[in-house]
Amino acid sequence: MLVGQGVATPAATRAAGPSVAITDPVPGTTVLAGSGFRLGWTESAPAGAPIVRRTLATYSGPSPEGGDCWGARTMLVSTDDGAAAPHASLVTGLEPGTCTYWVVEVVDVEGRSSKARSGYVRRPPLDEPHVSLVFPVPGAASEVPPLATVTVRWGETSAAGVTERTVIEQSAPLTAARSCAGAAWRVSRVFVATGDSLEVDGLTHDSCYRYIVAVADANGRGATVVSGVLLVTTVPPPCAYGDVEAASADTADWSGILLDTTQRLPADYVPLDLVRTRGIAKVNARFRIRSVAYADLKALADAARAAGATIDLTSAYRTDAQQKATYEYYVGALGPADGLLRAARPGHSEHQLGTAIDVKAYNGVSPSNYSDWTVTKAGAWMRDKAWRYGWVMSYPKASSPARTCYQYEPWHYRYVGRTVAKAVHDSGLTLREYLWRQGSLAPGT
Repeated sequence: MLVGQGVATPAATRAAGPSVAITDPVPGTTVLAGSGFRLGWTESAPAGAPIVRRTLATYSGPSPEGGDCWGARTMLVSTDDGAAAPHASLVTGLEPGTCTYWVVEVVDVEGRSSKARSGYVRRPPLDEPHVSLVFPVPGAASEVPPLATVTVRWGETSAAGVTERTVIEQSAPLTAARSCAGAAWRVSRVFVATGDSLEVDGLTHDSCYRYIVAVADANGRGATVVSGVLLVTTVPPPCAYGDVEAASADTADWSGILLDTTQRLPADYVPLDLVRTRGIAKVNARFRIRSVAYADLKALADAARAAGATIDLTSAYRTDAQQKATYEYYVGALGPADGLLRAARPGHSEHQLGTAIDVKAYNGVSPSNYSDWTVTKAGAWMRDKAWRYGWVMSYPKASSPARTCYQYEPWHYRYVGRTVAKAVHDSGLTLREYLWRQGSLAPGT
């Protein structure tokens, strides 16, 4: 190569940036809605470069005569530089007789961006009935486990009052692995609803579902809308980076909350029954855990000590701020790709539940100093016996990171209680897979 000669980077070696696609309203279409609408989009980012900012620009203007929004004269009315996931944002305040569309821009940690423009939402005059789907998100496929109870949600408006609501369920077998494209739909059930939501269960695995919601007002005028697709599978989605608030995020459901690189805790999640780890022989008393886990942590530590495998803790409950500091440390030290496998983003960490611990041998060095901590007596004892006391290794060697979304951590255990821990152990599944099958879902479901 001549000195100073420029060489183009081969396309195959360029790092791909983020991508975003509008799912509702589908680009090129116009949908009817009331004062609120669930704007939906999907996004993706390469491993190690998560999306860190979302900007939502709103354009609106008067609806032309005849209701054809594609002839509308619109202008920018607002910009939200802090638009947040999940990627189904409720937009309110749509004025009667207007056409509105949105431009979504996502930016990754390296500053690369992608934009997408939505179709139009038209809010007609108030004397017409309207219905718009909230979940399942129109134009998108939402994956759910078979034991789930799903709530179909919609918005409805009518000056004369809605007097009838019919929900038609259609189903079909999966057309391919994790796909409902080209499904041969058939009516499977018909429901009469009394409000703007309907709970459904009895969903069959390896199947697709969608819902047609029809409303009618006192004057006999009606409106109809078709939902997005539910893809029912016993296997959780492939690991990806997102921010979907876990539906099971009640502090009372301490054993059932599923957290991973997509599902997260709400920003205000704080366990109210945290206690110090004092009173447990050889265990550092400065850490905090939930009181529900205290007795079995003591039993675990006592049994390990009796077996000559005395343990101590290196971490337990973390606040959102503490988890943010942990995440930023590892990303800074290891780089985005390896750091994201080692430390969860704030809100995604089991440590924030107050029921997760990091363990080491008493008076021992950090387990991360070993290529595999289970070669030590304490590490091997924890691997083989911890489940008997209600503690499950969240990220086991044979399944990490492909099925757990994080690297192998033989020192990280989560308390789920003795009954659930035995079930996880006997199933051969990872904790993430087990909780998915039990129906831990994202919000809206």
